[in-house]
Amino acid sequence: MTTFDPWAYLRILDIQAFDTALDQIAHKLKNLPEIIEAEKLRAQFEQLKYREVAGITEVADRELDVRKAESDVDQVRMRLEKDSQLLNSGSISDSKQLTELQHEVDSLKRRQNLLEDEEISILQQLEDAQKNLDSIRVELARVTQELQKADELVTIRVANIESEREKIASERIAESKSVPEELLKLYEKVRTDNRGIGASRFSTGQCEGCRIQFSNADLNKFKNAADGELLRCEECRAILVKS
Repeated sequence: MTTFDPWAYLRILDIQAFDTALDQIAHKLKNLPEIIEAEKLRAQFEQLKYREVAGITEVADRELDVRKAESDVDQVRMRLEKDSQLLNSGSISDSKQLTELQHEVDSLKRRQNLLEDEEISILQQLEDAQKNLDSIRVELARVTQELQKADELVTIRVANIESEREKIASERIAESKSVPEELLKLYEKVRTDNRGIGASRFSTGQCEGCRIQFSNADLNKFKNAADGELLRCEECRAILVKS
């Protein structure tokens, strides 16, 4: 029969309370609304950065298209001006050459009109792409500002919670020094195996750890146990402490 000073069992309950509080703090840190909100904003930020890069690429492509369209128009315009000057110069007397030159001038005019229409369309595409990029950057600036504020708030909240955690952890260490090593090791093992519960009060006929209702036989065994005897819950194996 293993026995400990009854006072040691009360200290184990205190340690269990510290550990439960630390577990709750760890859960709180993982599920802080401020962190969740910051992560949502961070996801928006990353998406907007991706869209910004795509938008920059789109604008650059349309600018390249515009330069090419302008170059094509300029080339046709220069040829048209040259041919028109030649046509109107009177230097060509051959009717066949004049007819062919006139056909070329007409063809160049149609080509110029077509290219100028295409240039207008491409210019509109460039304008639309630039407006889209500007809109993305406005939204990116807003999200960046909100994310910065959210991160600052997370830093403050986490710092406060960590301060609380360190205080409880320090108190837990101080309290554990007064508990027999063998009892503390048993508590730690049970707690590890039992999802955080290593010790529990038992009162009103049940284990407060797993909430199992004890039989009359178990209750009589606990009642008749020697002072300081180590008692364990048959269900969750937690160290039982009489209340």
